[in-house]
Amino acid sequence: MKKNNLYSIVSFLLIIVISLSFLIITQYQIKIVKMDEAKINETRLVNLEKDYIGNEFISIISDLNYLKQSFKYIIFEENNYENIANNWKIFSTEKNIYDQIRFIDINGNEKIRINITTEGGIIVPEKLLQNKKGPSTSCLLHPAFYILPSTSCL
Repeated sequence: MKKNNLYSIVSFLLIIVISLSFLIITQYQIKIVKMDEAKINETRLVNLEKDYIGNEFISIISDLNYLKQSFKYIIFEENNYENIANNWKIFSTEKNIYDQIRFIDINGNEKIRINITTEGGIIVPEKLLQNKKGPSTSCLLHPAFYILPSTSCL
């Protein structure tokens, strides 16, 4: 009888150890699978964001090229700013993503500035245009179009 009880206890403990081992291994495998899924999802999310940002930047470059190609001869040769300002106002209103669109000459003088408001783009009157010459405009080396973060250069 004692031998039978000892055999039962050992069998019971062995079943418990095997069951616990199985549960621990299964939980570990589930954790690994979940971590792999999380990594895949994070990688997919990062790639989606990268693609979105890339597409937005391409759109900005496209806008910049439009502004450059449409008006480069008028701006750099004729100094006729009224029609350009009106066009940029419409452009700014329709796009509604640019806080400001400016034309600054190589001396740092604003020639055109369009600000965006809740009502759309507005042309800043000539008397309110500023001279931006200084250390922060050292990046404006020659007549060209630039995309600037809101905290740099201006």
